[in-house]
Amino acid sequence: MAEQLTIAELETALSACEVLEEYPDDPRGQSCLVLGFMPRGRAVHVVCGQNSLGHLVWITVYVPSRPKWLDERTRNR
Repeated sequence: MAEQLTIAELETALSACEVLEEYPDDPRGQSCLVLGFMPRGRAVHVVCGQNSLGHLVWITVYVPSRPKWLDERTRNR
């Protein structure tokens, strides 16, 4: 909600996303960070995994920005 993203925008972004990082040992269960682009080209990151039924679960959704990210694919170390 803080990023003012709609479900439709997120669905579009996730329909053609790329996996940036995998978290096989996440305490919440195996998950990954994906990068997608919304209809107007705005980048979005989604940490997602699967529930016990195999359905996609969005854990965290945010727009990558400084200081944590140099660009949508590169962490600022």
